[in-house]
Amino acid sequence: MSLAFAEPADDREAYIPFTPDPDRTKRNLRILTEAMETMAKTQSTKQTATANRPPAPEDRGHDHGNETHEVKEGETLDDIADHYKVEPRTVQRLNGIKQPELIWPGMTIRIPRRDPHTPKG
Repeated sequence: MSLAFAEPADDREAYIPFTPDPDRTKRNLRILTEAMETMAKTQSTKQTATANRPPAPEDRGHDHGNETHEVKEGETLDDIADHYKVEPRTVQRLNGIKQPELIWPGMTIRIPRRDPHTPKG
C-alpha cells in the first residue's frame, strides 16, 4: 500500500498522510450509479410525456402545409432546421419542444413551410 500526501494549506502545516478507503470509494460509486440511473429514468419519463402530449391548441386541425421529418440517430434540431432552411426556434415552437436536446431517433417533428419570399441561406 502506498501513501499519498496532501499539499499543505500554508508553510506552517505539516504534510498529512492520506490512505484511500476502499469502502468509501465503493459507497461513493454506488451513490453515483444510483443518481445516474435516476436521471436516466427521469429523462425517459420526460421524453414519453413530450411524445404523448396533445398538440397545442393553435396546432390542432389543419397542418397549414407543414412537412414532417423523422429524427435520425445523431441529428440535432439545428441540423434539421438547417436542412430545411428554417430557423431552429421556429421548429422548436411549432413542435412544443422546450429543450432542443430532448429529441430522439424515431421522433416525428413538423417542419414549417418556408416563406417563398425568404432568401435561401
